[in-house]
Amino acid sequence: MGSRGRSGLARIGFASVLFGLSSIFIRLSYDHGANVAGVLTVRASAVLPWVGVLAVARHRASARSAWRLLLLMGVLGAANVTTFVIAVHRMSPALVALIYYAYPVLVIAGAHLLGRSRFEAFTAVAAGATLLGVGLTIGLPHGRVDGLAVLLSLLNAVGYSAYILLAEAALDLATPAASIAVVAGISSTLLLAGALGTGATFAAGDARIWTVAGLFCCLFFPHVLVLSGIGRLGGPWGSLVSCLEVVTTVVATAVVLNLSLGLGAIVGGVFILFGGVAAPILASQRTAAEARV
Repeated sequence: MGSRGRSGLARIGFASVLFGLSSIFIRLSYDHGANVAGVLTVRASAVLPWVGVLAVARHRASARSAWRLLLLMGVLGAANVTTFVIAVHRMSPALVALIYYAYPVLVIAGAHLLGRSRFEAFTAVAAGATLLGVGLTIGLPHGRVDGLAVLLSLLNAVGYSAYILLAEAALDLATPAASIAVVAGISSTLLLAGALGTGATFAAGDARIWTVAGLFCCLFFPHVLVLSGIGRLGGPWGSLVSCLEVVTTVVATAVVLNLSLGLGAIVGGVFILFGGVAAPILASQRTAAEARV
């Protein structure tokens, strides 16, 4: 892996840790009186400053070349954030993260359907492990598992997979900064319109300051880091490194929120992580082998 690949690795790794911590701040916001609309308002406000990038002429020109893809990414981004925030409101962030991490296998499947890679036996094993893990996590829970939250987590996995596949194509035409500026502008506008229209409530007392500050720090930087990292590593390897988000969320849920996982979630999580890690590795190895032929 060259310096460009290592840079992409570091960017996605750091962004994944911040994304993992963001779900903890979301849950803490709920615990201190915030509602879904309030959390969505903070999220939208945190990434909205990236729109200022479009004041630079070269970024505007870059964004115009990929505007259709970026428009789809913006709409998907708003939908993904909404499903995730509602799921965390209804269920443990660790369970939401484990179910959501089915998305690397979905990225590989999507790349196969788009003709970007072949779906072979080993990839099928990784996909099977992920699906088994999701089944165990849902079917053998410790504590209450909310059906709607499970559905929203699965929808979030599908939506984020589509987002990554679109991002790979968009980054061939536009810079990461221009991409996040357009995507942030579209998604934030949609989220603010919906959230402020339904009545946003934020955390009460001193908790309002530190929960908003924590969410802002965890959400302002990761989006552009992920896009620039995908541009350097590609979707499959980017999905692999993103397992740090799940690990961070699971550990922080236990340490900060004092919410433990049951046996089913632990065993299921192992299968999910195995599938999510193995699929990108196998896809990357196959691509490298084909390049040598």
